[in-house]
Amino acid sequence: MRTYTRLLVIGTVQKASMVVPADEPLAGHVATIADVVSEPHGVARLALVDVAGREIDTALSLGDLGLIDGAQLRLVRSADVPAPPEVTDVTDAVAQERTALTRGWSQAHRIAVASSGGALAAFAGLSAARAEATWLPVTVWALVMITAVVAGLMGHAVLRAVMTGLAVGSAVAVAPLIPEWADATGDLLVTATAAAVLVWLSLGLGSGWGGRHLGAGVGSLVGALLSAGALAPLLLGADAAETFAIVGVVALLGLGAVPSVALAVSGLTRLDDAADAGTRPARATVALGVESAYAVMTWSVVALAVATGASAFVLLSTGELWPQLVAAALVIVTLLRTRVMALARQAWALWVAGTVGTFAGLAMSGETTLLWSVAIVAAVIAIVGAVATPPEHTRIRLRGWGDTVEALCAIAVVPCVIGLFGVYGFMLEVFS
Repeated sequence: MRTYTRLLVIGTVQKASMVVPADEPLAGHVATIADVVSEPHGVARLALVDVAGREIDTALSLGDLGLIDGAQLRLVRSADVPAPPEVTDVTDAVAQERTALTRGWSQAHRIAVASSGGALAAFAGLSAARAEATWLPVTVWALVMITAVVAGLMGHAVLRAVMTGLAVGSAVAVAPLIPEWADATGDLLVTATAAAVLVWLSLGLGSGWGGRHLGAGVGSLVGALLSAGALAPLLLGADAAETFAIVGVVALLGLGAVPSVALAVSGLTRLDDAADAGTRPARATVALGVESAYAVMTWSVVALAVATGASAFVLLSTGELWPQLVAAALVIVTLLRTRVMALARQAWALWVAGTVGTFAGLAMSGETTLLWSVAIVAAVIAIVGAVATPPEHTRIRLRGWGDTVEALCAIAVVPCVIGLFGVYGFMLEVFS
């Protein structure tokens, strides 16, 4: 006598209860099961999966499988079958996971090590040779920079990356020569700013132009311009605090404008206008534009973060009231800007710039009490922020408060910069 088993089958569209002969191979009923749950079965091979996630062998009958009345099965495409919950060979599982994981050592890591090692070697060797032959660091920097650009344009990505690393190391070795040429020998800030200009130029030419990477090119250009904007006044003997106050304000304005700039530079704004006009762009074109926009924004945010962090360091290290007030406003706005950053690396750049610039500047100022106070407040905020999980309506309220604080600090930068330049004291002298 033929026996039947009632099954609850769940498809991707709907689920249904049906009766299947218990003594016949299940493979002969897969098409019927697919029709019952409205699952197309002419496109890809289908498979049945039990509640434990194991694929059912349809060559067997329900009786052989031990499925009883009311058993629940899921009908999926074979490509969507989950991995079996049990592991039959642990060694094979280790090998498979090693292949799937992206944290393993790869060619990208080898290139990074080679570039970093080359940069360090170039810096050390050229710094040692600088006293004997001042022409050598500049010559080597120019040669490796040209080689990096040519290699990139010819499609040799590995050689371009290594040559760019050598160019960065050579640039740092060249930087101390610039204060000597401008009769500013011994000024560490001028040397560091000159190094920043040359490093950004090296990255822009090597990774941007040579690598045909729009994000690297735009971000390096932003970094080079900001660094050059600080270097020129310093070489002319301008006050460091006044110079980096202006640099910090410009970087702060840049953080607000960088999303719009990234959209425009990557061409997404033009594509959006074309779509509004009725010309629909290809999906692949839009995808490339989005990737380019995020790259431009990331590189630009990193460049601006370096500028704000350096400005905070210089202003706080003075130990004077107005520069420190400007730095406090800059740091608060920089940290609060992380709320609107689309990618984690962009937020990380701002967090690192704000915190490192703050603590390094306070440490250089010698104000131990202020340093301890800021450190305690920062530690409390960090612990509360990590542990607390407020509900969504509270988060919305907190974001509103953050917007208010950011706006107030951005407005406060202007009168603080005016005070830093001594305008208030000059006005008091004039009208007193």
